[in-house]
Amino acid sequence: MRTGATCLCVAALVVAGWAEPAGRVARGLGGLLSGEPTFVDPSADESCVCVPFYQCEDGRVLTDGAGLLDVRFGPRKRCKDFNICCNVPKDKITKIESKPGMEKGVMNSISDGIRDLFDGGSPGSNTSPTSGQCVCVSYFLCDGGTMAPEVASQVDMRQTSSTGRCSHDNEVCCAVPRSPVLPDQPAQKCTCTSRAYCGQADIVPLRPGSTQPQCRLDEVCCTNAQPAPGGSGTSGAPAGVVPDTQRPDYDVWKFCKSYPLSVACAHSRRLNARPTLRESAYFDADADARRLKSAIGYFDATDDELIDVLTKRTFSERALISQAYSNLYGKNLYRDVTRTTRGHFENLMQALLRGSTYYEYLAQELHDGMDRIGTDEDTVLETLISSTNDEIKIIAPLYYAIEQDTLLDDIKGDFRSDLEDILVTLVNGSRDNSFKVSKQRAREQAAALYQDGENRLGTQEETFKYYLTRENYAQLALIFSEYEQLAGQSFTEALEDEFSRHVEDAVLAIVEVTRNLPRYFALRLHDALWGRGPLSKDDSSLIRIVVSRAEIDLATIAEEYRLKYGRALVDDIELKSTGDYEEALVSLCGRSPSK
Repeated sequence: MRTGATCLCVAALVVAGWAEPAGRVARGLGGLLSGEPTFVDPSADESCVCVPFYQCEDGRVLTDGAGLLDVRFGPRKRCKDFNICCNVPKDKITKIESKPGMEKGVMNSISDGIRDLFDGGSPGSNTSPTSGQCVCVSYFLCDGGTMAPEVASQVDMRQTSSTGRCSHDNEVCCAVPRSPVLPDQPAQKCTCTSRAYCGQADIVPLRPGSTQPQCRLDEVCCTNAQPAPGGSGTSGAPAGVVPDTQRPDYDVWKFCKSYPLSVACAHSRRLNARPTLRESAYFDADADARRLKSAIGYFDATDDELIDVLTKRTFSERALISQAYSNLYGKNLYRDVTRTTRGHFENLMQALLRGSTYYEYLAQELHDGMDRIGTDEDTVLETLISSTNDEIKIIAPLYYAIEQDTLLDDIKGDFRSDLEDILVTLVNGSRDNSFKVSKQRAREQAAALYQDGENRLGTQEETFKYYLTRENYAQLALIFSEYEQLAGQSFTEALEDEFSRHVEDAVLAIVEVTRNLPRYFALRLHDALWGRGPLSKDDSSLIRIVVSRAEIDLATIAEEYRLKYGRALVDDIELKSTGDYEEALVSLCGRSPSK
């Protein structure tokens, strides 16, 4: 039985249904954040309007955003699971109780007539989107059910939903800031153009019912569009509108529209990927350092406290906690945690305290993978192949700072033959950074690969190495497509058993990250959990991927895992791990560990 105080946070207060002294009741979100209680009549009825916490502001139900289909009415004690009792006036309570079909003692849905109940149904009060609607956006753009104004100006407001549901798994229906838009207000004159040719102040938000031009999803409507370099566009096009074929970002848009989760599409991955770990809204490095000090004994530690603090903080936050721990107690947190933990749990806690950034952590992992007896090829391949040229340029000097050895020299010293050639080319940044493609050249390249691979006895590796490490990702995707039409099977199936194990891993990894980076990590997690060959499990890879991707796209990786294998990633982690190690991994994956 482990001991330790349980951290009380806003979410816990909401879930538990915070009990107030007589004369006070649970506050809405505005009260929780401001600290100012909302006083109501202590004789108020025990029934209440139960809504998601972000739908209640200072005792007023918000009716212009997401979650409107889940407004319920019933006993206070049944208002749970991140819902709160919103302290609406007594006359509203009476009106709700008089609605037909309302039962006492149970939660009743009151989705019908919400505007009439709480807004008075005034026809002149319009918001954008219209009342009862919300906008489908990527999960991380929606904070507390409402988009920030600076985010709303960059989102296509035409993607409204009157049901509160979105068509994509990684989207939520989010309310926009409540700025009135009068229906008779003339629309600002603007033209559709690339965001690269429009200043932020000149962007006109796209809203439903507007008479402004309907731009493509990758464009903005601009009141002062700048001309493309070398001219003002083509004849017949409005001045300042950049033709598709002359836009500098057209090739990027075209590729990333088809492969939004490709390693090359950093912007679209940020919009579509979902992390499981975000910066804490109420982070206090000194307070966390004190919690850890009280949890760490001379011979052992209260593991629940370590899990509750370290698995809920980002790289930068954990670095600040380590600094605060040193300042307060004159001790090294990493060494104290290492001294008081054991086994895989120790390895995981160490990983959480290594590096103040994602790239520092990867540099340390690369160093440890080669600074050992027997090189860890999987670590080196995974790290370098899943990184772009720009990311490798960031990692390389961080690697050198560890022991003044260059990444390139260590790779040349630890690898040989084809695998060395592939890794050296990646570290040198030989890959084309553009997104220019040629369909004719892709056909020729696919034919050359087929001739040197599937269509002959023995594989000519040089052709594969050259194209896969030098061509840009858009051209690679086109080559894979042309190859599959030529060979009549998928590119990955055609390459199986054509190379030695690690060279095949490298080639197949490049194919996967070109098309879908989270899916590549889902495959790596499956191999780490269920093993390859005689190995039953690879805990070092499991820890590395979970720790490094938690604040980037681990939720998206988990979804790709489910789609690929038909099982939940967290369920497999619980099946293959035990004890504190299991609970820490599960916490990093976004699920509260079972006690």
